[in-house]
Amino acid sequence: MSWKQINWPVLVAALVLLVGFFVPWIRVPDGDSEQIVSGASMGVVAAQFGSGYYVVYLLPSFALGMGVAAVKKPSWASVIAIVVGVSLLVWGLFELARFLFLQTRWGLWVTAVGAMLAAFGGALTWRRAHVLVVQAKAAAKAAKEAPTGEPSDTGAP
Repeated sequence: MSWKQINWPVLVAALVLLVGFFVPWIRVPDGDSEQIVSGASMGVVAAQFGSGYYVVYLLPSFALGMGVAAVKKPSWASVIAIVVGVSLLVWGLFELARFLFLQTRWGLWVTAVGAMLAAFGGALTWRRAHVLVVQAKAAAKAAKEAPTGEPSDTGAP
């Protein structure tokens, strides 16, 4: 296997996932102090908050699989990376939403819905205004180029 055949983006992603597994992720209050938890030490939090957190121990396995595929089977590495990346993102977003749901109250969620409606409503009305401007310019251009019905100066009787 030559250096040129390696799927470098997938290999780099695998290495970043491995490094990220061992660096601090969250702070967990522990009485008067706090505990810093990495992916590697997530078992401590899993015992406190639920066994679902043990899933994080699949992360280094996925990263190693991606790294091996990037070197040994570069064509498969892309598919593996997509599956791993999407799976980790979905899991992470689910855990984030679950954490926020458990730690926040309904006022924050009402505000979040309002912010989404503001963004959607603003984008929708901006789009409508943009379409109207484009249509008005096209109509003005068409009116300018349309024949006026007056006789031309071609000299024909």
